Amino acid sequence: MHTIMTILIAFLMTAVSCAELNLIQQPLDEQSAMYDSMELERKRYEDFFALTEDVHNKDVYRLKVLYDVKDTHGEKAFERLQDWYTLIDDNKNIAEKDKIEKVNKFFNRFNWKSDSANWESEDYWANPVEMIISDGGDCEDFALAKYFTLLELGVAADKLRMTVTTTRENREPHMVLAYYKNPTADPLIMDNLVRKVKKASLRNDINPVYSFNEALASVMTGSNWQNYKLECWCE
Repeated sequence: MHTIMTILIAFLMTAVSCAELNLIQQPLDEQSAMYDSMELERKRYEDFFALTEDVHNKDVYRLKVLYDVKDTHGEKAFERLQDWYTLIDDNKNIAEKDKIEKVNKFFNRFNWKSDSANWESEDYWANPVEMIISDGGDCEDFALAKYFTLLELGVAADKLRMTVTTTRENREPHMVLAYYKNPTADPLIMDNLVRKVKKASLRNDINPVYSFNEALASVMTGSNWQNYKLECWCE
């Protein structure tokens, strides 16, 4: 894993401007942790929700989770989680663009919270349930929650990218979720700071730097959202 990350960082250093590198170049262990966090969240996600083809067992487990949340975190957290389950159950057969709109709207009602305030941690990637229970998260939490929810709604992982960007105004790092209908499409951007889903070509306020999902990493330069090179992240 660390060998792959070393290659990726070398690739980043040749493809991204110095100003961008100053924002995204982190110690090697932190870069490796980004992919590891994605893998870990996937496992935690599956364990927490007991994802299974057995509908009866899934429903029983959901009820247990819901009432555990109600007992521990209160009625409002219970209602938010129940709304999320309903979102998933009611929207599996609609068009993908409608799924994206609904998921983005659902999560963008939550509050932005720093990891230090929410989790007493400098950097913590919450799974969707944790974010819903706490009624908010930072940009990574919003992107992860949308990513996993869209997977649950049947959107293919290879159409989704967790995307690290820099804001053009002050060059701050910011993570969004991008949806590509096909590899060369103008992607749709889901962003907790912008309420509506917009095409990347209309997002003149951010520059893409690199993106990833559970299997692939890619680097984009400047404002180029389309012509990136996919690199296998895992051996």
